[in-house]
Amino acid sequence: WVPPPAAPPLECEMSEPRYAPRTKDEYLAFITDAILDAAKASPPPNRATPPTSTSGPGQATNLASHVPSTQTHSWRVYAISDLHADMKANLTWVNQLPKYPPNSALIVAGDVATSVDVCRTVFTSLKQKFEEVFWVFGNHELWLPAATPTRANDATRLGYPDDSLGKLKALIDVCVECGVRISPTVLPGTTGINVDREGKINSNDEKKNRTSADVLVVPIIGWYDDAFGGHSNRAYTQVERDFDAGCKWPSCVGTQNEPRNSHSPGIGLFFQSVNNFLFSHKLFDSCFQSIDKKNVVTFSHFVPLSQVYRGTSSLVRVMGNETIGETAFSLNSKAHVFGHSHVNADDSVCGGDEEKKTVYTRFVQNALGYPNERWLGNGSPKLVWPRNGGDDGMATCATS
Repeated sequence: WVPPPAAPPLECEMSEPRYAPRTKDEYLAFITDAILDAAKASPPPNRATPPTSTSGPGQATNLASHVPSTQTHSWRVYAISDLHADMKANLTWVNQLPKYPPNSALIVAGDVATSVDVCRTVFTSLKQKFEEVFWVFGNHELWLPAATPTRANDATRLGYPDDSLGKLKALIDVCVECGVRISPTVLPGTTGINVDREGKINSNDEKKNRTSADVLVVPIIGWYDDAFGGHSNRAYTQVERDFDAGCKWPSCVGTQNEPRNSHSPGIGLFFQSVNNFLFSHKLFDSCFQSIDKKNVVTFSHFVPLSQVYRGTSSLVRVMGNETIGETAFSLNSKAHVFGHSHVNADDSVCGGDEEKKTVYTRFVQNALGYPNERWLGNGSPKLVWPRNGGDDGMATCATS
């Protein structure tokens, strides 16, 4: 495991603190208010529209894949994670991605970069290539170097708390600035469109006209759980013990007198409280009404189920949280995108409450990872909805 370079402290004076949350409830309001404000500032997504012409292959590059050569009347949702764009080769990969057709959305499942400025650069680039971009934070975005009265970090230079939640607020600000979505969002489908094999619209063939359903995209934020994978009865490995010591947590969320300890169960519980608040907020009532009848795509950074973790057991205690997977099942998710382990997977898993009908969810990791990890190719955004490029959702079981 090779850690990416950490963002250095900024050579500027700290701003006067504008926010000074002290309790868990105050921090909960600090983050949820920021996410709600971001959602309110975002215009509604465009309704899916028919293609106006057949698109040809994209411009070839030596790092990124060709743009898809077909347009459909439905939204297409792609996935990527672990961009680690602090590394020059990875930032070049992002910048050389082609422009995708209209109605293309990209889920970025965390670990974009450690620097807020680099995250801004990446988000700006991706928004030029995809009509919609969704993001959830990973662990590396929340790394925060120490600040002093004369050396600010990404949180304190804006007057936010000198901790990882203050940095998260700074990242939310950047998402608003760049038009990146961080809350539940419906991508609306369309009706009455038929496209032939050549990409021409058959508007007169009413019998063959097809509709595309809405797609609900839901971020599930979280943190890893020490009990993930059933290894909580053993001691931490050397790598696990100091994992994410670059983060800094307020004592009301993390561990008292250990701000650099990222193993506190309170961290995951805090982010679970954020999810619970958002999912029950009236702003998103229309998203979650008749959820069992919607096409739902969920995403997280951390691994949602031990069943889909393909990495080494020496890191399992800092890899995932089963609560994330349970949340995906409860939302009747058709596909769930995740990252973090840098070990790609594509599996369909049966889950859900025993009293409810069975839920089959496709779990996909498509990590760019570090340059030395791309021995099987350079990677490209992976289509996760519609399944296999069609309009009908789930197909047969996928394998890693």
